[in-house]
This record gives sequence, structure tokens and C-alpha cells, in this order.
Amino acid sequence: MKVEEALKKLNDAHLVAEFVGGSDRRIIGGTERTNELGFNVYSDSFAIYREGDTWLVVITGPGHLDTTKQTATLAEAISQTCQLYETQIAKIAPR
Repeated sequence: MKVEEALKKLNDAHLVAEFVGGSDRRIIGGTERTNELGFNVYSDSFAIYREGDTWLVVITGPGHLDTTKQTATLAEAISQTCQLYETQIAKIAPR
């Protein structure tokens, strides 16, 4: 899966995501909120990055106990990220 497709899938899941280049090429994002200074910040955040032959998803924030998942593909990492957030949303605001 291409990075552009990954960002779209995450944004479709109501997670704000961006690609960070450089030596630690990764996708970062989370649930967005505005802080007291009026800046948009991530209240729960995640990072998806490559480590050798696998992808790591790291989720931190008030709604999550620091969660790390290791997956074989970028698509799987994105799916895991979306699932973890869906589970969290269900706990906070059941439908």
C-alpha cells in the first residue's frame, strides 16, 4: 500500500494523519483537538514506522495504555491502527 493510500484510509477512519519524511520515515497522527492556545494537537497519537521487514504501530495518549503492534505489511499496520481506535471510541461513546 502506498503512503498516499494509507493517509486516505486513516483520514477516512476520522484519524488525522501525515507522512513524516527524513531518516525516520513514518506516518503519524491521532485524534485531533484544539488546545488552550488554539493550536490543533493530537490527544491520542500514533506512529506507524518500518523496522526491518516489519511495521510497528505505537499508540499513546490518555485513552490508550501505550500499545505496540508489529505487523508484516503497511496495510495491516493501518488496519490495526483503525481497529484500536474503533475499540477505544466504542468504550468512550457507545452507540
